[in-house]
Amino acid sequence: MKTLLTCSMILLVFSYGFAQQPTIHVANNNTNAPIGDHIYKSLQEAVNAASAGDIIHVVPSVTDYGEVTIEKKLAIYGIGFYPDKDIRLISLVRNLYIGPNASGTQISGLVIIDHIGLAPNSSSTYSLNDIVIANCEVPRIYRECCNANILSNILIKSCVIRDYIALPNDATLSNALITNNIIFGYISAGNATLINHNIFISTLGSGNKAFDYLSYCVVTNNIFYGRSPQSINVSEGNQFNNNLSSGTNDLPPPASGVGNIGSNNIFADPQFTKVTSTTSYIFTDDFRLKAMSPGKGKGSDGTEIGVFGGTTPFKPNGTPLPLIQVLNTSGVINKNDSLKITVKALAN
Repeated sequence: MKTLLTCSMILLVFSYGFAQQPTIHVANNNTNAPIGDHIYKSLQEAVNAASAGDIIHVVPSVTDYGEVTIEKKLAIYGIGFYPDKDIRLISLVRNLYIGPNASGTQISGLVIIDHIGLAPNSSSTYSLNDIVIANCEVPRIYRECCNANILSNILIKSCVIRDYIALPNDATLSNALITNNIIFGYISAGNATLINHNIFISTLGSGNKAFDYLSYCVVTNNIFYGRSPQSINVSEGNQFNNNLSSGTNDLPPPASGVGNIGSNNIFADPQFTKVTSTTSYIFTDDFRLKAMSPGKGKGSDGTEIGVFGGTTPFKPNGTPLPLIQVLNTSGVINKNDSLKITVKALAN
């Protein structure tokens, strides 16, 4: 039997290092967008113009930025999937492909219409490493192509996943962490992936099961609410510890091969603060656990089970960018008068 990672040996902490000061580029497809150096109407134009290690800010807009392919190390920051401001425009992208030479890329604060594709088609096999996807709303994240393409150091955190995450379930995947996400579908993964502090919710599709293929993974501190911790296909050699399930007593779940093991799992209503939908994410819902919840303080790390526990709690309005929430100016300004401005902002 393979040796599983323990919770203290989860994932490399990788930072976004620069050989030199990065250039900040801006993608802005609004009709009133300013013009100037490093400002582009298209996100793909900004990506093409940037050098490896640069940063791109994606300005919220009423229209999407289309399909984008990244083939260099970049940090791309949108405004988040629920910006806490007067006008809640979002940074919307149709499809995002992270391809050759894009190791070290960070994606945060985008709303994706269809999917994020990791390691898309290429004429040769390659490795894609050190990828961060955070604070995004996205239906699907998966290895786009080619079973030989290798993924390592993959971090998916604080996202709303509307359908599924499908990572390899063999040795072509290593050192992956899926943490503090709200998932309305299922996960496929393997090779000691750590699945930690997520909520699996929804009664739609996939036989209400939280996994497809799951082999030799560590599943800790998750809440299964309307979805069973069982797998649609393969489930073997996994550890299930300190999870909470609102359904039947199926932790650890039945295995299709080498047995699953686990301990300190709870079977009860999680007692969320406020949940009005189990089929889609409602911004006004609150997945924090009530004070009397059986999952309060029962995580393997001493925090609450679910997305608000651990070291990176879920942030509905999270984004690396500072967020201007309110900007007010005085009504009439005469020539040579001072312009009085009141700004309310959120520093993330």
